[in-house]
Amino acid sequence: LWKATLIEASIFREWIAGMGRRSALQRLAHLLCEIHFRAGLFNEPGEPTPALTQAELGDALGVTAVHVN
Repeated sequence: LWKATLIEASIFREWIAGMGRRSALQRLAHLLCEIHFRAGLFNEPGEPTPALTQAELGDALGVTAVHVN
């Protein structure tokens, strides 16, 4: 349990630092890589990753849907 907490805290720190340093394009690339990696951990091989709208991606990244497009 403690190890999982430390891993989650590390991910949180990375996201906080990344929101201030990265451009919108870099944040989007990082998010897509993280989704791909995490989906690979939990999905069966060949199972599709969850679909996200541009609005949801924009909310997660702190930009508008137009910027995500």
